[in-house]
Amino acid sequence: MVARLIAILVVMGGIGAAQPSFKKPSQLHAEAVRAHLGLGRRADLAAAVKLYTEACAQKYPPSCNNLAVLAVAGKTSSEKPEVVFAAACKKLDSAACENERRLGTHREAVLRLSLIPAIALDDKARGEQHALACKAGDLFECDDPTTKAWVGKVLADECRSGHPAECADAGRASADATEQLGLFDAGCMAKDARACFEYAARRSGVKAQTAWGVACTDADWPSLASDRADRLTACRQWFAPAKALAAVEAYCKAGEDDACMLGVELADRLGHARRAFELTKLVCERTPTATGACEALGARYLTGDGTARAIDKRIELLGQGCAAPTKWADCKVLARYEESHAKADMDPIAIYQGFCTGGEREACYLATRWAETNPVHCRGLHSGSTLEDIARAYDQLCTQHYGDACARRAGMCARAMDEYAHDTDTCGWGVGDGSWTSSTQRNSLLALCPRAKWTKEVEKVFAEDHAP
Repeated sequence: MVARLIAILVVMGGIGAAQPSFKKPSQLHAEAVRAHLGLGRRADLAAAVKLYTEACAQKYPPSCNNLAVLAVAGKTSSEKPEVVFAAACKKLDSAACENERRLGTHREAVLRLSLIPAIALDDKARGEQHALACKAGDLFECDDPTTKAWVGKVLADECRSGHPAECADAGRASADATEQLGLFDAGCMAKDARACFEYAARRSGVKAQTAWGVACTDADWPSLASDRADRLTACRQWFAPAKALAAVEAYCKAGEDDACMLGVELADRLGHARRAFELTKLVCERTPTATGACEALGARYLTGDGTARAIDKRIELLGQGCAAPTKWADCKVLARYEESHAKADMDPIAIYQGFCTGGEREACYLATRWAETNPVHCRGLHSGSTLEDIARAYDQLCTQHYGDACARRAGMCARAMDEYAHDTDTCGWGVGDGSWTSSTQRNSLLALCPRAKWTKEVEKVFAEDHAP
């Protein structure tokens, strides 16, 4: 039995009785493709045939397909390539299935090669394989207009002959808009998702909406990232948001983060806040680098959108900061929470100042109130915290007739006298030669209060002040 097997291998590929390869058939196939096309090395058809034969003997369908293609092209021998194509097709080699189908109708088109999977190559090698496969005779890999038109005619014949999976490619290859739409329609009528997508993208109305539905709900369609993106586009365009949501939730749970975020959009459109929250949370926890999802989750914790309000969870997730493009109304909620938890080292001033700079007057007012009523040690250590700064901010708000800014500005002299007379911080300091530098409280007193308004207590403290 062993001797007979060796004899068969000798006849099939000229391998001889050398030691058998211990490489996986997929590795042998990749090496064969490189030798066949000249990908990263000098082209060597004899070496390719030998490797294809060894892998095919291990029942690896892609290598069997390529051997049969070479046989049809007259570059190697095979008594019955149709048998080889049929066997490889049964093992789900798509190129072999195409070639088997074309043997009886377009024998000149039986040249589809099984190549190295794109995922196993870098961008440069993928491009090179594409070009070299075209050069080696696989016209389905060619981009020139003449060859594309020829391929389009072959595919159009197959589409019209009952093979709807070819209709989308046939339509895209056609230069005639009417023929193109007819091919897409034919494929879509047979529920081919790609054909439905192409049809709906060019039409409107009830029939187009039905086509969007087919493209949205075909879980088996996408093979590339661009296909998945198109499927989500179909779900977004379909005027059946509840059905689209059910579809994208399934894709989301299968690991597609983009589907999750579309699900959030659809759930919000339908008023299903809890479902939107759960999908957002799933993406953020599953893919922490998905900053958009985590920011959206933080916003939902902040406002209680689809969940109980949990500002502490928002802070744990994203920190104490909050800025545009988050809405001011939402960030204000966080800032107020930080005001009420100031003893826990929370400080809302950065939020207020950020929105104030962006033109939000309420943020300017709240920043000024916070600076006035929550002085840091020795006013002036933080930007905008001296009483002169606060007075200037109230002046501007007063000219805009904002709230009680005018009244609060009028009270700044009294505030300055109170802080100067009673602040326990020692904010002036000696230089070492007997002289003193003024404190920020003394500077504020002099800037904001005419001497005629000073109280006796302030006069006494001032007399005892060593500052110049």
